[in-house]
Amino acid sequence: MSKRRPLTTGDVARYCHVTPNAVFKWIQADKLEAFTTPGGHHRVKVEDFLAFLGKYGMPVPDDFIAEEKHRVLVVDDDLALAKAVAKELKKAGYRVETAADGFEAGSKVRTFKPDLLVLDLGLPGIDGFEVMKSLRSDPSSRNIKVIVITGRVKGDVRTMARQAGAEAVIFKPVNMTRLMKHVARLVG
Repeated sequence: MSKRRPLTTGDVARYCHVTPNAVFKWIQADKLEAFTTPGGHHRVKVEDFLAFLGKYGMPVPDDFIAEEKHRVLVVDDDLALAKAVAKELKKAGYRVETAADGFEAGSKVRTFKPDLLVLDLGLPGIDGFEVMKSLRSDPSSRNIKVIVITGRVKGDVRTMARQAGAEAVIFKPVNMTRLMKHVARLVG
């Protein structure tokens, strides 16, 4: 539930760089959920506005990201994959940072304070298992959720990752729809 006041059609228009009339048409066409005040004015709940932006692939304004969504740290040495995952998360309104190895991940956990890590196991230097061990041993990061993404197929990687502290395991190539369902389940 949002702590922000509902948005006026003028607020929505400013965020979307359109006219209030365009917003009124979206409401009339049932594209944007809104309610009517006793005085006959339309208001849009923040969560409905964010859902609208996500549905139509529109960017989420920075002030909504910082206040309304959780922080996700994507840790993968495959830069293209990390960027693709970060792009999907940002499109959904999450605040996102990336790290290319376990050392950088440890540093960003302290400064960025993520709610969730999307973590590759096969990192150079400090691998994903060591990152999870470090997270779970520190009271300040113990409750950070972890989704492991991995290309490893030897042994029972899923069981090993869960025992190390992962809430979910996804094998590469990453199915973005499945990943986003896990993210929503774990942090909302």
